[in-house]
Amino acid sequence: MRNRMINDVGPLLIYCFKIFLELQFGQMKEYFVYMLTNKYHNVLYIGFTNNIRRRVYEHKQKLVYGFTSKYNCTKLVWFEQFSDVNLAIAREKQLKTWERSWKNNLIEKLNPEWRDLASNWYLKGNK
Repeated sequence: MRNRMINDVGPLLIYCFKIFLELQFGQMKEYFVYMLTNKYHNVLYIGFTNNIRRRVYEHKQKLVYGFTSKYNCTKLVWFEQFSDVNLAIAREKQLKTWERSWKNNLIEKLNPEWRDLASNWYLKGNK
């Protein structure tokens, strides 16, 4: 019985130790799922990235032609951070299947005024 308990806990201990080492030595990866909208809030874009500041900048500057540049989605209204890439991708896929009202409710829980959460990210002195 004792060996079975150790075997069940073993993978969890290894995972926790790996996270501990990544945090100690600064190698923890970050992934983000985010939502952008336009000034009228009538279009939502859901995306995934490993560098939210760079990716939002690309959207704001329309550096890549696509949905966000076509529909002027430059306003970051919601995001979640993940340390596991698979969880982030799963969340992005999940949100893309949601009804619009569910997405609106998710945004409004954390950002009821639909402010641009990245509005001061690119001002001089902000990292």
